[in-house]
Formats: sequence, structure tokens, C-alpha cells
Amino acid sequence: MKTYEMAVVTQVLTIQANTQEEAEAKYDAYFNEDECPCNAEDCECVEDTEDCYHITTEKGEESND
Repeated sequence: MKTYEMAVVTQVLTIQANTQEEAEAKYDAYFNEDECPCNAEDCECVEDTEDCYHITTEKGEESND
């Protein structure tokens, strides 16, 4: 029998950035409620949406030994 892991996702952030490092800085600022590194007055770099879906990952097979 195989083992599966299902991660339930209920919040998705869409981040506008030029690099992964910039996206991570904006992510950190968003969750720490700090000012976005873009310094725009009406910043729209991070879009927070709520949805519910799952991601299934196969973890392997159980041994029958």
C-alpha cells in the first residue's frame, strides 16, 4: 500500500516581484505588517486570496516484509 500526504491550502499570496529574493522580502513585510520594500503609497505587490484546495504528494510504498 502507498502512503500519500495531502496538504490543505486555504490562503494563497500572489506577489509581484523581479526576483525570488524580492518576493521573499515582500512576503516577510506582508506578514510582519511592515512597509513593502517597493515603498509605493498604494502598494499592490501582494494579493491575498482565500481558496481551499489540496496538494497530494505520493510518499512511497509500505514494505510487506
